[in-house]
Amino acid sequence: GRYHSRYVSLGRQFGRGVYFSGDYSTSLSVIRFSRSDGITIETRPHMTRSSGTTTINLARSVSLLATVERTRQDQIREFRVLAGLTYRLR
Repeated sequence: GRYHSRYVSLGRQFGRGVYFSGDYSTSLSVIRFSRSDGITIETRPHMTRSSGTTTINLARSVSLLATVERTRQDQIREFRVLAGLTYRLR
């Protein structure tokens, strides 16, 4: 089958301590199955994903990361929020 995908990502820094980025992607697959009786079955799974990520530097060695992500695929929908704290050892 065939596969088609688009991806866009943008980011921007605010001041010295905050960085934001956003992503958007979409994909489409075309899958064909031919049965022994000559009938061709075609499916077209489609997925769309969008997300935003923020990194905030709290101190020289500590930063906070937060990500929000939304995924849609035919009849399936997901929404995720991820957060973390990073400590850099020197």
